Amino acid sequence: MQIEDIEARRSMHLAELAKLDKALRVLRAEHNAVTNQTAPIALLPNEILSADFKELHVSQERSTPLAERYEMIVSHVSADWRALSMAIGTASLWMTIQRKSIQMQVDSIEAYLRRSKILPIDLFVAVGHPFFADDTYSYDHLIKPHLARCRHISIKTHPRRELIAQLNLLSAARAPFSQSLDLCNYPFGDSALVAWPDMPSGGAPCLNALRVFGIDMQHCLPYRCLEPLTKLSCEALDNTRLLNLLNLTHLTLDLAALTNEVLEPAFAISLPQLLTLRLQLNTIPGCSISAFMTSLGAPLLEALYPSEVSEGVFGDGWSPTKLPALRVLIID
Repeated sequence: MQIEDIEARRSMHLAELAKLDKALRVLRAEHNAVTNQTAPIALLPNEILSADFKELHVSQERSTPLAERYEMIVSHVSADWRALSMAIGTASLWMTIQRKSIQMQVDSIEAYLRRSKILPIDLFVAVGHPFFADDTYSYDHLIKPHLARCRHISIKTHPRRELIAQLNLLSAARAPFSQSLDLCNYPFGDSALVAWPDMPSGGAPCLNALRVFGIDMQHCLPYRCLEPLTKLSCEALDNTRLLNLLNLTHLTLDLAALTNEVLEPAFAISLPQLLTLRLQLNTIPGCSISAFMTSLGAPLLEALYPSEVSEGVFGDGWSPTKLPALRVLIID
C-alpha cells in the first residue's frame, strides 16, 4: 500500500510539473514577444530597416562573400521583421548560394533559391574528394532549372569528372545574366577524362571575366563565349582562342602552358584593348618569353607584371616602340 501511495503521489507531481513546464514555455514566449516588440530596432519603420540591412548585407558580401550566413541572422532580427516576411521576402538578401563540399542536404539551397525569387544569383559550388563520397545528384537536380539566373559562378572540385559534370549541367543552359566564371580543378589522377561542353548553348552575352585553373579552356567554353571577355586568368591558351579575345583588357597567363603555335615567330598575338598583363614565368626558357613578347601586339598596354624573370630574357619585346603606352613595370 505504501508503495502504491508513493507512486500515485509521484505521478501527480510529475503531471503538475509537466503543466508548470508548459505554462513556463508559454510565459517565456510571451515575454520574448513583448521584449521584441519593445526593442528599439522594432520601432523603426520597416522601410528603413529593410534599407539598412540591404546596405549592410552588400558591404559584408564585398569583404567576405562566403562568411557566416548573415542573411539568416537578419531573418531573425525581430518578430515583426520575420512575421511581416520583410527579411524572407527581401529577395536581394538571398542571392548568394553556396554548395559546400560533402553537402548532402539541400534544404538550405532550396530555401535560398526560393527566397531569391527571379533575381540573378551568385553560385559557389565545391565538390570534395573522393567523388563517390560526395554525391551531387540532389544538388544537380535542384539547381539545373535555376542556372539561367546565375550572375557569378564559382566551381571548385577535386575530381576532374565532377568539374566536367558541372560544366555539362551548364551546357544546356542559357546564361543571359552571367558576368563571371571561376573554374578550379585540383587534379586527382583522372586527367585523361575530357569533355567538350558547348557551354552555354544559349550564349552568355554579358560574360566579361573568366578564371580557369587545372583544366584546358577548350573544355570550358566555345569560341563565341570568349568575345565579350575583358578579364581572363588561365594556364593554357591556344592561338585560336587568342584570336577571339579582341575585347580583353586584363590578362593573367602562365606561359608554361602556351601551345607551340602561339610561340611561333610567324604568329601575331593581337590584343588591341589590353591594359594589364600578368605573366607567370617560372621554369620558362628565355627564348619562349622573348618569342611571346615579340609576337604580342598590345598598343594600349599600360601595366606589365612579370614574375620570376631573369634579366634580358624579354629581348626587344618591351621596348618603348613595342609598348608605347607602358607606364607600370613591376618585376617580381
